[in-house]
Amino acid sequence: MARTLPPLNAMRAFEAAARHESFARAAAELHVAPAAVSRHVRDFEIWLGHALFERHPRGLRLTAAGRRLGAALTPLLDGLAAAVEAERPRAGRVTVTVEPVFAHRWLLRRLGDFRALHPEIDLVLEPTDRLVDFTEGTVDLGIRYGRGPWPGVEAELLVAVEIYPVASPALAARLPPEPTMADLRAFTLLHEDGELWARWQRATEGDGAPPPAGLMLHDTHLAIEAAALGQGIALGDSILDLDDRRSGRLVRLTRRAVGDHAYWLVSAARRRLPAPARLFRDWLRGVIDAAVAESGGLPIR
Repeated sequence: MARTLPPLNAMRAFEAAARHESFARAAAELHVAPAAVSRHVRDFEIWLGHALFERHPRGLRLTAAGRRLGAALTPLLDGLAAAVEAERPRAGRVTVTVEPVFAHRWLLRRLGDFRALHPEIDLVLEPTDRLVDFTEGTVDLGIRYGRGPWPGVEAELLVAVEIYPVASPALAARLPPEPTMADLRAFTLLHEDGELWARWQRATEGDGAPPPAGLMLHDTHLAIEAAALGQGIALGDSILDLDDRRSGRLVRLTRRAVGDHAYWLVSAARRRLPAPARLFRDWLRGVIDAAVAESGGLPIR
């Protein structure tokens, strides 16, 4: 579609002059001489066919047409600048909020790869369990764990999580293949909350006696780490225990698994991500997909 557009430099000079109602201040913003702004504005008026400024010995005054046109052009040029800037893969900062346990057990161990790929990007991690208000504009992305979605944000499913019992190799060797809840009860059960083991029992064997108290740690990282140290049996997470299962510190004890929540990538609703944030998002998608494939291929006792 053919568009009838004015000379863009002239239009840009007029918009700045209209905003400041001063050729001198517009020139300072555009890093040109005031005479250049005056010339561009005059060219724009000639192209339009009427005056946009009243010129007086003591300064400038916008005409009615100039005020209308200036008010219309400012948001258009702001939008154009934002759209172009969003497409520039350049040095920048990406701020990501993330659940502390996900940062500790999985993300932090992989950030060196992202930094090697994009050394020009400053990455800021904000570990928090709080649901951040993205309307404040201080955060680009968030990695959340839950059922999703949430109001006020765009939420992209990264990976659905399965849970299952895990233990150290030495403890696992003392259990039969595909152990039942009765087999697991013979050892200390490591709890991150008061419900997860009860959910596991109901999902795999139906209602029964509640799991024994065991060791309450109130933290997923501590429960998984205690299991790796041989202190009992924890409920692992197909993402969070991946590195320890790969290294042999932990063993998955059964093929049975229970679906839990999921990890989601969230961002402000109806706001285009800047280019550095899109690079981090694309990288994260790739490493999550690789982790899912690797987790499914690891041995089960």
